[in-house]
Amino acid sequence: MITLSDLAELSGPATDHAELQLLPSPKPGQQQTYSIDTIKKALGRHAVPLDEVSWTGATSITVHRAGLLIDQTTLENILNEYLDSKRDFLPQARITFQAQRFPQPFFLPQGKLTPEVIPSDPQILHSRRFSIIFRIDDQVVENLSINGKLEAIAPVLVVATDLERGSLLSSQDLNLAELDIVRLRNPCFDADEVVGKKLKRSLRQGTPLDRGNVEFPPMVTRGELVTITLRHGPLALNARGEARQSGKEGE
Repeated sequence: MITLSDLAELSGPATDHAELQLLPSPKPGQQQTYSIDTIKKALGRHAVPLDEVSWTGATSITVHRAGLLIDQTTLENILNEYLDSKRDFLPQARITFQAQRFPQPFFLPQGKLTPEVIPSDPQILHSRRFSIIFRIDDQVVENLSINGKLEAIAPVLVVATDLERGSLLSSQDLNLAELDIVRLRNPCFDADEVVGKKLKRSLRQGTPLDRGNVEFPPMVTRGELVTITLRHGPLALNARGEARQSGKEGE
């Protein structure tokens, strides 16, 4: 709200009315012009004795309300900062967000801006929408959603020639190619991990090598004694156990 002291220099008894809230302020980033007659009517609604007031100065006043501009660059920076903060949970890749369309620039009230980003998929990488909650001085003032997709470019293994099921992989059978791993289920990144392993299905030249297509030996065999660890925050509990099944990495 605009107070009388925002609009005028006061002296004498008028100072008693300095904090009267007369008019709604413009929206952040906008301005509004008010005539003296408009201001007088607003004072009259507060029972100010206008016949006892002496008026001098301009016949109108333009009020500009400052604001925080939120444009495409700001939104891109917010999303990139969020992705950077999640690097420990994301693959080592060049990750960018490709928006279908950004909203028109808008203003928020001035203050300490704290944006909160919420992906549509908890796994983040397969999110098709990101919601952003804007807080100014810890108060929610705006929220919006941006549709799009993530692109994660990383060097992955692809087969260099047609390979038959049962083939033992060699370094000559593999090349590295930069691909968008968002579209891949379980890609392989390190040739040393798969060289000497057997293919579970035939693959054509140029096909990305999926870990599901490679026969990995079990890391744990049935009947083997293992250590079972439960972690929750700073708490860790360990116990000895026996594996009831054989298990490969990731199972």
